[in-house]
Amino acid sequence: MRKNELNKYGITGVTEVLYNPTYEVLYNEETRPELEGFDRGQVTELGAINVMKNLKFKPLSIFIQAPSLEILEKRLTARGTDTAEKIAKRIEKASVEMQESIQFDLTIINDDLPKAQLQLQEVVNYFLKYGN
Repeated sequence: MRKNELNKYGITGVTEVLYNPTYEVLYNEETRPELEGFDRGQVTELGAINVMKNLKFKPLSIFIQAPSLEILEKRLTARGTDTAEKIAKRIEKASVEMQESIQFDLTIINDDLPKAQLQLQEVVNYFLKYGN
């Protein structure tokens, strides 16, 4: 998603958008051998949270969480895009992430997509307007 596309969701004032299309893409991109120093990603379970703790500014960290692991598994299965093995790995990783979600500034439970989108929009706009 580009910065200008966020306007249709009512989110303005964004200076940079970072996203992770898949775990595999992020891992491959951030751990390339030619990267050095701060450019090279460190592999940890919740590396983004660890990196944010050491920044000179305070970013907003939001964890978007499925209502439960069972519902997440049903959603992933219904998509029909992943193998059972890949879904099992995602569920295992999600279990760890959900246990660590307390390290984020906010957790939004995605039990109703329009409601979750509205919550995200309100929180991001507030943060961009008032900071921390």
